Amino acid sequence: MINKTLNYKRDPSLNNEEMIKEAKLTNNKEIRDKIINNNIPFVKSLADRWFKRGVPEEFDDLVGMGMVALMKAYNTYNTNKNIKFTSYLGKVVWKEFMAHSRYKSMKCRSKYSSISFNETLHKSKGTDEEKLLAEVISNDSHLDYLTVEDELFNAHLVEQMDALLAKKERIVADKYFFEGKSISEIGVELGVSRQAAHQAFQRTIKRLKPIYT
Repeated sequence: MINKTLNYKRDPSLNNEEMIKEAKLTNNKEIRDKIINNNIPFVKSLADRWFKRGVPEEFDDLVGMGMVALMKAYNTYNTNKNIKFTSYLGKVVWKEFMAHSRYKSMKCRSKYSSISFNETLHKSKGTDEEKLLAEVISNDSHLDYLTVEDELFNAHLVEQMDALLAKKERIVADKYFFEGKSISEIGVELGVSRQAAHQAFQRTIKRLKPIYT
């Protein structure tokens, strides 16, 4: 079972690529969950760096986006490509953050994010997570592949949203995944509290979970 509220510590000795290959070949959900949980710290480090740039999203919302992107990255990762999973994951998470920021009128977002991210990185202390982040920036060779996989996944996501979600959950999913709205903004637009909006979002994710597994 995947639990994003726990403070997982990343085990650098685990081989993401080999474990993913085994998990997908054997349909082993225990291995899959171990991979997901082991990469949560990396996702949180990305969320933290994005949050520290002064973006309007709340940190919990960024972690939520990152968790969705993590499951999405696992689902779409091609073990036959010569790409490290952490590099691929970093791109998927970063694109998720960029998509949400795009809807918040962040003009010149590509230039700003590149400069800001690199400046922050050069001031870091060289931890494992920072080394992974550096690799994410330096390795752009799979961007075209990621774009294709992203489009395929989004098409499948829309199909499953239509099939699995109730009307209110469908509205929440549209606003979150495709309009780039935060949980707080969704609550305001629906005229409900942030807690109620968060609960609706959790129900939405629970119903959509089969597409990630």
